[in-house]
Amino acid sequence: MPFIVNDCSWRTLFVDKDNQSSETAYAITYPTLGFSATLADLDDGGTSPRVASSSQACLIDSILASGRKSDYVFTWIGDGLAPSVSYTINGDPTARGSSGRRSFFTNYPGVIRYNDAAPATVSDPTI
Repeated sequence: MPFIVNDCSWRTLFVDKDNQSSETAYAITYPTLGFSATLADLDDGGTSPRVASSSQACLIDSILASGRKSDYVFTWIGDGLAPSVSYTINGDPTARGSSGRRSFFTNYPGVIRYNDAAPATVSDPTI
C-alpha cells in the first residue's frame, strides 16, 4: 500500500523514537549551519562504520537521502541562509494513482500535510 510505505518514509525523515525530527537533530548538532542545506546532508553514507558529519549526519538512510523512495520523489528546498532557519520538503508519487495517491508537504516546524489530487502545500490538511 503506497500511502503506508510513504508515511513510514516521512516518519523516518521527521520523527525518531523521541518524537524529534531529523532536521531538528541536525540543527542542534550543527548550530552554525542550522537546518541541513540538502536532503543528502542527512544521509548515513551507506557505509560501515558510520561517522557523522555536517555533510553526512547519519540521520536517514541513503535511499531516502537520494530523494527517491518507495515510488515517491522527495523535493528539498532550503532557505540558503547560514544558519538556515527554514526548509520545505514535498513528497510526490512518481505515478499518481499507481505508485501512490497522496502528495505530502512539510516545512519548519515539521507539520506534515497531504493532498490527494496535486502536490501538497502549506494550505493542505494535516495528517
